[in-house]
Amino acid sequence: MCGRYTDTRRKKAMLASVGLQADLAFVPRYNIAPTQEAGIVALGEEGRPEHKHARWGLLPVWTKGSTIPASLINARAETVASKPSFRHSYQKRPIHIA
Repeated sequence: MCGRYTDTRRKKAMLASVGLQADLAFVPRYNIAPTQEAGIVALGEEGRPEHKHARWGLLPVWTKGSTIPASLINARAETVASKPSFRHSYQKRPIHIA
């Protein structure tokens, strides 16, 4: 994962494909950084896609409260299964690196 990304357009076809209205308020953003809020499409409580805002970052199991440590934005493939910050998430949802 990189440290920043852009969100400059929303395709009406993509939103429609997941059952969302294409007229959502949208303002392009060119420098979204870890710990900032950004618009996402996620499954809601009823299992249907919803547009919502979420803060970007990883909350390790041992973190108290909702403060995201600024240093936790990337995980190395070589150590993701052993480092305490990522180990629990990796064991629950392992990724497969080809």
